[in-house]
Amino acid sequence: MSVLIRRSETEDQKGLTALISKSGGPSAYRKRFGSYNFAQLIESGFISLTASHSEQRKRLLGYLTLNDSPRGYAHGSEKWLEFFQEAYEVDTHSSNTLWVDFLVADEEMAAEILQTMLTTVYDALPSIDYIVMNLDADDEKAALTFDTLPAANLGDDSEAASDFSNMVFKLHTRESVIPTLSIRAACVEDHDDLVPIFDQQSEVLSSNYGDFFLAEMIAAQDKGNKALVGLNKEDRACGLMAVSNDVELSMLQTCFHLESYDYLCKLPEDETYDQLAMEGGGKVEDDLKGLDIEEEKEEVVEKVVVAKEPPRIIIAGAPASGKGTQCEMLVEKYDVVHLSTGDMLRTAVAAETDVGKEAKEVMESGNLVPDELITKIIVDRLAQPDCQSKGWLLDGFPRTRAQADFLAENGIVPHIFLLLNVPDEDIVARVTGRRLDPETGKIYHVTFNPPEDEEVASRLTQRADDTEEKCRVRLSTYHENVGAIVPCYNGSGGVVEEKSGVTFGGEEGKEEEKKVEDLVVEVDGEKVNLLREIDGARGKGEVFVDVALAVDEMMAAVGSGGELSSFGVVSIETMTPIATKIDLDETLAEAESNCFAITLFCLDEGSGSRSIDFLPHAFRAFPDKDYCILTVPSSASETPLLSSFNPVRSKSGSTFSHCLYVLHKDALFAHQYLKVERFVEASHGPAIPRLVRSMGEGGGKIRDLINMSKQEDDVPLDENPNIISFAATVGGNVIGLVVAHRKTTGVEDINWLRSNYHAEDFIAYDRHRARNQATVSAFAISPTYAGYARYVVREVMRLFDKTVLYYETKPGESVPSIINSQFVPIKPRKRAQPFEGQEDVAMWKRSVKVADGEGEEGKEEEKGGEDSGNLFEPTPDTGMGLHFITKRLLTEPKINCNSKIVVVGGSTAGITFIETLLFTPYLNFTNISLVSPGGLNVGGGGNTMLVGDEDYPSAGRIVGLGLQNKIRIADASLLELDREAKAIVLSDESILPYDVLILTTGRSDASQKKIGGAGDGADGVFFMSGSEGQKAALAAVEFLTEDDKVCVYGNALEALTSVTGLLGAGVKGSQIILVGGSDLGDAGMNDALLAGMDSEGVEVVAGLKAVEVLSDVELCVEGLKCVGAEGEVVVECRMLVFADTHDCSPAVFSCCNGSGLVYDGALVVTKAFKTVDSSIYSGGTMTKFSRVFKRQPKHSRYCSKETGTYLAECVLMNVDPLSGGELEPAECPVFSAPRSISAKLPGGLYYARVSLPVINLTTCTSMITGGLGEGTINRYCVLKTDPRGVVVEFIYLGNEEIQVGNFSCIVGLQEAYLNSCVGVYNKGGVEDWVEFFRGDWSTAVFHDRFPMLHASLKALLKTDEGAFDVANMLTRGLEEGKDDETLNSLRANAVGAGGTMLMPSTKKMVEANGIEFLRKNKIVLNRFKLPERNTLE
Repeated sequence: MSVLIRRSETEDQKGLTALISKSGGPSAYRKRFGSYNFAQLIESGFISLTASHSEQRKRLLGYLTLNDSPRGYAHGSEKWLEFFQEAYEVDTHSSNTLWVDFLVADEEMAAEILQTMLTTVYDALPSIDYIVMNLDADDEKAALTFDTLPAANLGDDSEAASDFSNMVFKLHTRESVIPTLSIRAACVEDHDDLVPIFDQQSEVLSSNYGDFFLAEMIAAQDKGNKALVGLNKEDRACGLMAVSNDVELSMLQTCFHLESYDYLCKLPEDETYDQLAMEGGGKVEDDLKGLDIEEEKEEVVEKVVVAKEPPRIIIAGAPASGKGTQCEMLVEKYDVVHLSTGDMLRTAVAAETDVGKEAKEVMESGNLVPDELITKIIVDRLAQPDCQSKGWLLDGFPRTRAQADFLAENGIVPHIFLLLNVPDEDIVARVTGRRLDPETGKIYHVTFNPPEDEEVASRLTQRADDTEEKCRVRLSTYHENVGAIVPCYNGSGGVVEEKSGVTFGGEEGKEEEKKVEDLVVEVDGEKVNLLREIDGARGKGEVFVDVALAVDEMMAAVGSGGELSSFGVVSIETMTPIATKIDLDETLAEAESNCFAITLFCLDEGSGSRSIDFLPHAFRAFPDKDYCILTVPSSASETPLLSSFNPVRSKSGSTFSHCLYVLHKDALFAHQYLKVERFVEASHGPAIPRLVRSMGEGGGKIRDLINMSKQEDDVPLDENPNIISFAATVGGNVIGLVVAHRKTTGVEDINWLRSNYHAEDFIAYDRHRARNQATVSAFAISPTYAGYARYVVREVMRLFDKTVLYYETKPGESVPSIINSQFVPIKPRKRAQPFEGQEDVAMWKRSVKVADGEGEEGKEEEKGGEDSGNLFEPTPDTGMGLHFITKRLLTEPKINCNSKIVVVGGSTAGITFIETLLFTPYLNFTNISLVSPGGLNVGGGGNTMLVGDEDYPSAGRIVGLGLQNKIRIADASLLELDREAKAIVLSDESILPYDVLILTTGRSDASQKKIGGAGDGADGVFFMSGSEGQKAALAAVEFLTEDDKVCVYGNALEALTSVTGLLGAGVKGSQIILVGGSDLGDAGMNDALLAGMDSEGVEVVAGLKAVEVLSDVELCVEGLKCVGAEGEVVVECRMLVFADTHDCSPAVFSCCNGSGLVYDGALVVTKAFKTVDSSIYSGGTMTKFSRVFKRQPKHSRYCSKETGTYLAECVLMNVDPLSGGELEPAECPVFSAPRSISAKLPGGLYYARVSLPVINLTTCTSMITGGLGEGTINRYCVLKTDPRGVVVEFIYLGNEEIQVGNFSCIVGLQEAYLNSCVGVYNKGGVEDWVEFFRGDWSTAVFHDRFPMLHASLKALLKTDEGAFDVANMLTRGLEEGKDDETLNSLRANAVGAGGTMLMPSTKKMVEANGIEFLRKNKIVLNRFKLPERNTLE
């Protein structure tokens, strides 16, 4: 009979109780092990294993719990270990020894069961060498496979005599079941033993290490290449490790953050790694090879240049040279302030500045604004704080030499002058080749983008301004102007005409005239040419590569270190970081390598846990090397060998296809000397300054926390101090620090955690006392010893007598990587949104108390006290991240998943996808990147022109999820997709490789590809395609005058929110023209909306279709040409906002279409949301199922949160090492969650709509409450149900903002769950749906676990006799052809109000389950008074 060993589960309790009864009875085991409780042992033990029959899984044969200290001696195991070492000369220490807490085995095969369980322990925990079992001396029962140690001669006066004289010790050694491998150099004779092992693993070996020839590898050993073999107890080769000191170090230094590992080279004696890292712009964590604390998260796209001052850029180019596009890309990359003369002039006039008033007088007189006045306006604008802090980009100014000289005279000197050169003939070809389709408004080009349809080609027209004659006139003017200003910036100087009695130039003027030198910029005494000419006759991406490179090079050379504020000779110091970056490169190039690499490793699967035995011999093969490295493909599963290594973070944009792991030889032997002890200032304090001096704020935090813990130095460990610090040392050297406290783990605080986080999904709180829980406030460990992090945690928990540790993260606070990799994140719970006056608002207020004992609330800390300053009180708006680890989880390390997962699009589906992956508790995703313009959209208050997606996580939830600390975020957009190379190109020209690509960009305004001229880059045209469009539009409002008109065009709901946003930004209603509108889903609501528009003074024009954006010669918007029933109409405007129907963005469509992905009105995906490329997935509103699957709803109707979760589950099947592989679902997935949106509309109205994906409006019943206007409650609600009584939609419009998240919980439920809302409404009992669903009863429905109650009741009712009778009656009615309304009436009568007509047993079962649900969640649902348990019996 074979035995199956697995991790114990609480469900084993019943089987284990039976096993105890069969194996001697409970009394015998209480005598041997003391009082026991299996649930407690499993939850709080270090590791618990259950043995069962391999074929009869429910038949339990054995159970074993091991702990890190003897029973009852959590703080005293050191004394026991010292006794063992002295009395028996056994090398036991805390890191390699475990103790038996409980053991039982079927007596018929006890030896076999126990041997198998112990072997499993040694396999799972390779660092364990000894397992000790201590029994009373009179206990004759002994474990068969343990060796009984002889009685020790302790001596009468021995300190240990009293503790150990009455003990019998049983010792089991790893060597007895899994012996240490013998390692020697490989020889040719080993080949035959190794071939079968290599053949079994050939596919994995080839994937991980490439092609190799075993015989040649063994035969070709030399000084730099070695091969080691491991020998089993039969003295046969069972594995091979090939090592080499031939390492391409420069490539690794380029692709990985190796600062903490001395760049894997031997640095000069006068250089330290932290100095070099500082000089090279690298991040330094400490000078003990990188103490890991609060490391900053970097963006995916690295900025090459680090300047002391922000960039100052001037750009010039001919009309149609692509200057507008380059400006957009420059702003996106460098975040500079984009300035044009027209905008600045209008702003100055509107702000009524002195120069603005002067300009207004000139303009009202009909004259042109003179150069001097325009330049004054620009000088004033450039002096404003945003330009000073962010830098600026002058677009098309100066246009004349006089303007350029006036700028310089006023101290305005750029870092670079960019000139886009495009041949005139190309410009003419670009302009004159443009054609407009008058029916669709789409722009074509006769050469570059001709229409494929001949009918379309025949009706194309040319715009009046696109003639060759007009184009050449504009070009002539441009060349004349640019030719005059180029000498000002190319270092050649030049003579300027005399003007206003002042001569500018190098010539000597009259004595009474002011003399000014030519503009000459010098760096270290040498002239600098600020002019950079760029070939603009290429694609915009290619052009921008040269533009960005020119800016970066000039910023590096000029450096902004000196002053650029005086006219004439300008002296600029070279940046120190640039010079020392060169020093770093030179130092690394000259430095000797300090590492060797494992080039091949293969070990018999039965000996996998002994891979560590090779490593000491590998280091001996290269005694002059300190580091061993190993590279594996990012998609490869981790092997036992890698558990000894530290993963190294790759640099952003690295295209290196493998992951890098590093091991320092000191870490290999540290387990013998590593010790964790309470921090003592005298012995550990002197090391702190050295450790934290280069850690910035993180170092200060540790120092402060340690100082705080000194207040409790006199409190012994067994008295449970409130705050305590621990030091981890190796040979007396401090290599890590941990600070923990109990200030937020009192009884009330733990209840708060349970209320606001899914902590109960992981932690059995009835098995963890409050006094045995604590919060880690700082965890720092050297990366060299990061592999021992779990051991450090284990020791802290043992010494501090804790079974649960938490780590909390405040907003804006980074998380140590050791926490991300070792602790388990806990999701914040979706709580009912409290409304005004509801007592549950206090649920977010955490008490600051310390529990001195179980069940005691303890003493509340005074506000502003010495300790309270470090305690954080989160709110729903701020949020808080939470991680945890239990003692049990210390033996279940997370599996690293190194697959390069790139998510393009920060939509609801994209964020939910990432959330689902990151909160897979047993996986640690190390390489997830999010590409999203603007980064994470954290929302928040303030003005908004966008529709609210209520399924998108709030700002507080984003913090709670901790996404900023777990993924890399690229503030960029998708530019190109290369499927063959498995990489994408971003808008800043950086390249991002992927193993799995996820497209979740969603849909947005599609006017650019539908309306002529919309995509030409005209000034004043904006698209509501996301937060970036909103930001740009609101910024432009500042430059509007009172006479300027704003046109909002579109039929999407965003058109209405755009009007609201403009009104909120200060635009008068009389200035706004809405062309279009949106249906709110109810005629009464539409009428109320029009009344709101009218009250604001907004003009609404319906029945028009936009065909072309009109702009002047300066490419500034002048109006929108539309067509309607009465012909062509031009809506004049100075600002144009598009908020029309949604579609895939042009850039994403181009990438998908150009790379061969199938696009049919939406991106076509399989049932597993895969595209035609198995490495590319997509989901959210931008996708659809193939037409093969009939009658599938549009994905834009689905709840993106639900589809994002499903998308993650599909991808996990691909990347999860424990999954069984990808499986295509048999059927299309069915999505049933409601989609929720909200909006603020003109007239002070708030709108909300929660809808199921599929609604049959012809069979729905609409129930309306309230109204809008005088004499009403100013809340208009529509609740819709289908014939089965299921709520399918809820729509709201009113003067009060409601809690939309709560109402999303009611849609999709049968009305019986909702206090029989339909019956109550029909009886006239509902005057206002909002108030009805704010009743006390509703809080249970809003609870995030209510769907679990719903599902469990549904399952129970399937087998219930009373429910069967009702279902049988309805089935007969259906067979008889009764309609839905009749069937629903039959159901209601059979059930009765509140279930009064159900069978008593059915009603009792439903009530009992409902009350048990309330009882289990009473911490959150504290408004319900529950009956005593015996009243239900």
